[in-house]
Amino acid sequence: MTTPSKLTVSWQMSQPPVAAKSWYPWGHFANSSDATLEAALSWPAGTVSALRHGFKAELSRSVGWESDSEAVLTAAGVFRRGVAARHPGEAEARRDVQGSYDIEIVQHQPDLSAADTFFIIDGHVAKYWPKLVIGPKQLILTLDEHTKSLSSVAQILASPDARNSEHWCVVGGGLLTDVAAFAASIASATVDFVPTTLLAMADACVGGKTGVNFSPYGKNQIGAFYFPSLVRVWPGWLASLPERELLGGAAECIKHAFLRGDMVLAESLADAVRQRDLNSLETLLAAVISLKVDVVTADPAENGMRAILNFGHTLAHALEAAAQANLDGDASLSHGEAVGVGMVFALIMSRKHAGLSELHCKQMLALLGSSGCVLSLNKLSQRLGVRDLRSQDFRRQIKSLVAHDKKNKSDQLTQWILLKSPGHVARTVGGEWTLSLSLNVVDELWEDFLKTLPDVIDESSP
Repeated sequence: MTTPSKLTVSWQMSQPPVAAKSWYPWGHFANSSDATLEAALSWPAGTVSALRHGFKAELSRSVGWESDSEAVLTAAGVFRRGVAARHPGEAEARRDVQGSYDIEIVQHQPDLSAADTFFIIDGHVAKYWPKLVIGPKQLILTLDEHTKSLSSVAQILASPDARNSEHWCVVGGGLLTDVAAFAASIASATVDFVPTTLLAMADACVGGKTGVNFSPYGKNQIGAFYFPSLVRVWPGWLASLPERELLGGAAECIKHAFLRGDMVLAESLADAVRQRDLNSLETLLAAVISLKVDVVTADPAENGMRAILNFGHTLAHALEAAAQANLDGDASLSHGEAVGVGMVFALIMSRKHAGLSELHCKQMLALLGSSGCVLSLNKLSQRLGVRDLRSQDFRRQIKSLVAHDKKNKSDQLTQWILLKSPGHVARTVGGEWTLSLSLNVVDELWEDFLKTLPDVIDESSP
């Protein structure tokens, strides 16, 4: 297979990303003290309280914020990656923005020695690559889902080099790039990505979505669309990647193959991952990345087609949240692991509710199982910190977390990306990319889901 050395993302979108369908008239709201954090972020006092109020009021992306408060208007700019905002009596201000950037697949480790660039390096990269030569402006940062927060954004901005550097470079996985690129958006710095995990190479570094978790309201709820100026993918980083990280990234790669409908690519990925064949994986990277490049080019602001990238993610996000409530650090379920399991549930649901044939369903489930990137029932239980996945209490917890997924339009109708066949997402009569199903679908399919896991899993996988 010939591997192209460069892919180009061309994007065009409006700011704010979604036009307001209605307006929320902000009055008084409880203003708790977050002065130290807000000062570090250069936000007006009350911004964090306004964010909390917006989530408590269950405001969606299509509800604009109307207020004279600078704190409210600042919060609107980062709430769910940006909602419309205006002063009372004014018209909504919208502007078109556009740009492009290259994703280069390079054969040698990128040069990270530039003296005028601010480098943010993942702590795991610094550990596994101790001879890495990095420029004098640098910050080494180790994050997990618990520290993927506004406090970590503030920590980056507090670095003496952050505010004094017009150009940043983030070297690490998707979690770090999400946080650091959000910090760059606040500092108005240009940013390059050097992804060092398979998950980041295939997915996280492509789309321009940045953000942090905002407890207790969920994952990636605060952020911005902020696109890099360049992405340099060097597959050599994968040689030091822990096996769990490799398998987690493989789940996202196979997801891209399913969405493209390229079952040959999916099988090749499964073979390469199963055999830990990094050379073969390297030759497949461009095809994997190209799916997201095409989707982001078509819908950079996630107003339509980009939703298909959430295949497997609705349950995945709920499982991640459940795990993080019980476990810390590496003991907890990772994002890639959650996506692998979430795709099993989404395929079963696609068979029941989207017309996916039994043959295709079994084929894709078997392929996921053979790759080793889906956890067994026992290992899923272990990484969730839950003894009995069949218990009513755990199912109620998962249903509650699914109900509060940010894509939902109500707490009883849940949004799912489903496949009617490989490469063909099931759409509504009105052309929407997500299907609305009752929350009871979790109860309906849960037992089938749990029974399926041992059938598709190689128990010798890590």
